[in-house]
Amino acid sequence: MDNKILHLKNISKTFKKVKALNQINLTVNNGDTLALIGNNGSGKSTLLNIITGLYYPDQDNGFLEIYGEKSPAALPLARRHIAYVGNNYFHPLLSAKQNLQLTAQLQANDNYVEMNNLLHYFELFPYFERPINSLSLGIQQKFRLVAALMAEKSLIILDEPFVYIDPLSCQKLLELLLQKQEKENLTYIISSHNLHLIDKLANRFCFINAGEIKNEISLSELRRRQSNTYNLDTDNNRIALVLLQDISGITNLSLNKDKSLTFSALNLDLKQLNRLLAEHDLYIKSLYRRQFDLNDYFQEIMKGENYND
Repeated sequence: MDNKILHLKNISKTFKKVKALNQINLTVNNGDTLALIGNNGSGKSTLLNIITGLYYPDQDNGFLEIYGEKSPAALPLARRHIAYVGNNYFHPLLSAKQNLQLTAQLQANDNYVEMNNLLHYFELFPYFERPINSLSLGIQQKFRLVAALMAEKSLIILDEPFVYIDPLSCQKLLELLLQKQEKENLTYIISSHNLHLIDKLANRFCFINAGEIKNEISLSELRRRQSNTYNLDTDNNRIALVLLQDISGITNLSLNKDKSLTFSALNLDLKQLNRLLAEHDLYIKSLYRRQFDLNDYFQEIMKGENYND
């Protein structure tokens, strides 16, 4: 049985003469939590807006398939399985309550039990009757999260869900997303700059820059990379940088700002490393496993290097 719920093939988007997306190829499977990671203006929100139908892609050879449907006539029906609330979703002159009621009508959702549960979870009832634009950005963001998560949809798209909200609420949101996914078999697509939290949530990471997908890595691949990254300091690291390129199994070799070396190795042969350096009158000052995280990987991608090991 096909586990694929979303498939993009050669999707591009041009605004006037600016190429916002260029030949995007992406597949999302049932149960995935896909993190879209990139700098501001990289194309993440444009991509989400194409998936949700707010933007149309360029008319070329690409196509978008959602739950097996890819014809223009069938896509609106397929998108009924998607919950998405953008930053400008709420009507500014309505109260939070009115906005959520309107959202429920648009979602064809007459089950208010989950909405009340979420309002209680995020402690929002004191603000329920107030005009949405009178509330702080953090409280507004929590109401947007309620609007997205109260829908009985199988694909939840969240664009910067952690923005504006305090650290405690970020942790509560993380726990809630994990609980709902396990209980309801949900699929998430999440765009966020909060890499510390995304690292705990996603099982796939997609890196976008200048409208193109630069790299994609699974959680298991990232964990493997994290456990096999080393930091090396010798009495001449520039020479060592050249020498280590000849050792089989060493990848992702780079010279750091402090002039030390960083590299990955699945099975590091210390005897071979010492012998090679000693043959060139180089000696190890320090060698240790480095704490390598998602932000480090992102920084490497942005440098334009090749990280497929």
